[in-house]
Amino acid sequence: SAARVGRIHTPHGVIDTPGFVPVGTSGALKAVTNEQADEAGVQLMFCNTYHLLVHPGPEVVRSAGGLHAYMGRDRPIITDSGGFQVFSLAQSSAEDGPELKKRSHTKGKNRDGASVVKVSGARHTPTRGQHTDGCEHMRMSAGFLSRLCRLIIHVSEEGVSFRSYFDESKILLTPESTVQTQKALGSDIIIPLDELPPYHVTRERLEQSVSLSHRWMARSLREHLKGADAHISLACALNGHAEAVSERSEHVVRLRMGCERTKRIRRER
Repeated sequence: SAARVGRIHTPHGVIDTPGFVPVGTSGALKAVTNEQADEAGVQLMFCNTYHLLVHPGPEVVRSAGGLHAYMGRDRPIITDSGGFQVFSLAQSSAEDGPELKKRSHTKGKNRDGASVVKVSGARHTPTRGQHTDGCEHMRMSAGFLSRLCRLIIHVSEEGVSFRSYFDESKILLTPESTVQTQKALGSDIIIPLDELPPYHVTRERLEQSVSLSHRWMARSLREHLKGADAHISLACALNGHAEAVSERSEHVVRLRMGCERTKRIRRER
């Protein structure tokens, strides 16, 4: 393997790579305290920008002193762009392939005789209940189920428009706004916006998606470099079913992102 160990230095400590990174979706690990995470050797924690953007909102987190104060954690935090959650909520299609978990729902009753809906593949619901069979049952209206599969409104060069699962308000996520949101959250490492197409897309559709993501990444980096701060921006080489596309993505990310950073360094000098 060509993998190598490394160290990432951040304002909240050093991260040894490779390492296990647990996900604290909305700013907290489930059933694990910060003390327990530290005892387990967790150096880096992951938080989801999408969920924090929808609720409680970046300004609430900023006013609380940023994610570290909001969570009561003094070690490094990484946030994503929010893109994965947005695209994962899109309506399932034939391009997803049979190996991906589909959204389906069945009606039934719980032990108390109350009507419930069991949902596969949906992550966001008004109320949840854990049952003795280990399955997660979610109580929701038929209207909410219908809206859940129509959260994405439009994907364009500008970005992606979607509706909040919290209050159905319209939100536009752009390469620039996701950088601004992640900086408002105060994470140590931020990730640029990219598109996530289904796996079983045509070669032409995959190349279009990768090219769009490269343009989004360049815009994200330019936004990131507007202000001098301690945030680290990570670019992502995009993968897919075509090895040549993956190799080109790695080359473009290395070349284009490196050039943007070089321009900034030269301007500062």
